[in-house]
Amino acid sequence: MRAPQPRFIAYLLCGLLLAACATAKATGDSGVEGMVWVGPTCPVVQEGVDCPDSPLEADLEVQNASGRVVARGRSDAQGAYRIPLAPGNYMLVPLSPGEVGLPFASPLPLVITAGNWEKLDIYYDSGIR
Repeated sequence: MRAPQPRFIAYLLCGLLLAACATAKATGDSGVEGMVWVGPTCPVVQEGVDCPDSPLEADLEVQNASGRVVARGRSDAQGAYRIPLAPGNYMLVPLSPGEVGLPFASPLPLVITAGNWEKLDIYYDSGIR
């Protein structure tokens, strides 16, 4: 019986690695979605004066448990976003668009289950007081 060719073994290993990676990727039937808001938007908030938060276009990163970025997304002009993710535990990290760190939002823990879209609204602090 002849020994397996090194090239055949390399192809076999690559195929197995690709199959393992494919099972960890998002399939499109689960992930996170929601709205991104920024507020306050008025220089002085006064009782009885409406000053609603505004939708925000923002870049978002999703990190796995080891802190590696596994997905990125961006909210649209109306503040809506949708990021497909495989089931697992993540941290959603809203990125600050400005050089001075404003507006800012804190990272949010996130658990994705198979076949579900987790609803998560993100609120940026504008820094206006």
